[in-house]
Amino acid sequence: MLLVEKWNRLLEDTPDHVLLIGVLGERWSVRSINDRSIIWSERLRTIPGMAGRMVGFSLPNGPDWIGLFIAILRAGAVAMPLDPVGGKSGADALVKSLGGAAYIDEMSLNAWPTSGRRLPPGICLAKMTSGSTGTPGRFCFTHSEMDADGRQIENGMDIRPGDINFAVIPFGHSYGLGNFVMPLLRSGTPVALGRSIVPRELVADLKATRATVLPAVPPIIH
Repeated sequence: MLLVEKWNRLLEDTPDHVLLIGVLGERWSVRSINDRSIIWSERLRTIPGMAGRMVGFSLPNGPDWIGLFIAILRAGAVAMPLDPVGGKSGADALVKSLGGAAYIDEMSLNAWPTSGRRLPPGICLAKMTSGSTGTPGRFCFTHSEMDADGRQIENGMDIRPGDINFAVIPFGHSYGLGNFVMPLLRSGTPVALGRSIVPRELVADLKATRATVLPAVPPIIH
């Protein structure tokens, strides 16, 4: 099943179900996130020939990240989540070098003419390598591969629909995609939006959001 179909099922069955929780009491439901996605879809229509093309984007964890991700997939394009790479110009250059069609951040949407072969229809996501051993490269994944990744994470970590995932890891990181985005899409597992890994804030945010699952990396524990 396409990831968009899983989202559409959530929207049809549980539109008022809360998926994102802020530390100040903010709540974003399936419906409200979908409203953001519709706005993003309108903006994406300015990009010519998106189907099968990569769209790079760098946004903070939150409703716009999920909304844009869904909008990109609805357009038949390939989502390429990024951290800022030497500022916007660096991210633009990276996306262009890999054959992408556009780059989006909090300030702007920048698109350009593209050439070359489109990616196969089943591809939905391009993950970037860190670049620690050379020029960053891409690895592409299908809807079914990402769904399988999410299923493995849910089963292995015993993440259930009634849990609340606590996110200080960016959604766009490989770990974040598997631990937050896929359970959210597959099972409607809510995500709490942490502020930082500063210990005092981390503990306060866990209490405020009543999170039950803390996917962590060594810097968080240390």
